[in-house]
Amino acid sequence: MYEKMTMKSANIKEIKMGFRCNQQWSDMTGNEVSRHCELCQKAVMNFSDFTNKQVIDFMSNSKNQNVCAKLSQAQLNSINCELQEVHKTPVLKSLALATTVSTMLACGTSNKITEPEEQHFENQLEIISKLNNPDTSKVILIEGLILDENSEPLIGANFILQNTHIGFITDIDGSFHIEIPKNEADHDLVLIEYLGYKTLEIPLTEIQNKSIQIELKQSEVLLGEMVIVRPPLHKRIWNKITRFFL
Repeated sequence: MYEKMTMKSANIKEIKMGFRCNQQWSDMTGNEVSRHCELCQKAVMNFSDFTNKQVIDFMSNSKNQNVCAKLSQAQLNSINCELQEVHKTPVLKSLALATTVSTMLACGTSNKITEPEEQHFENQLEIISKLNNPDTSKVILIEGLILDENSEPLIGANFILQNTHIGFITDIDGSFHIEIPKNEADHDLVLIEYLGYKTLEIPLTEIQNKSIQIELKQSEVLLGEMVIVRPPLHKRIWNKITRFFL
């Protein structure tokens, strides 16, 4: 379900990316939360690790309507889908339940990392060696490393067998080891996920009983001025009235 929004967030119709920043995030001074852009002489917030609600609340509480920030395109799309849901009145929600469900499926939730994007996994997968599995009739063994494009380990990346609760989170070295029961092998797709990176899908048959190395690629990063689009005045007044009856 969507996180509960504040009254201020009800007065945000949409958040858009205005002017794009030409300076690279890596060239800015500061830390991972906020950095200083020399080109526009502004602070740039890193929204990459924020939930949808945290981004919306930050924009709502900002004294300046426009905030410079870094986030992914998928994250911005998800935020605006959530705002679209917020602006539906209880009456409209009950009349358009099917539409609401479709919107939720399309948008996902703020806890979802990314939507899988079409990729050629062969370019991001390296088979290191075969594993010695003494009981291939009962379990499938997989171990390896998950790295970024600079060959740095991704700590806390998710290695998940699709549509199951079977998975593993990488350690400080980006490594993992997993044993999958053979009777779960009909779920033949593995998802590798990490916040801010494109989700990679790999057929289980390609990596079973093997030691592997996986390289994840970053999602498209937006860097620039965030612009709040507000509803018309009559809509904002209506939002205040309807929320008394929630």
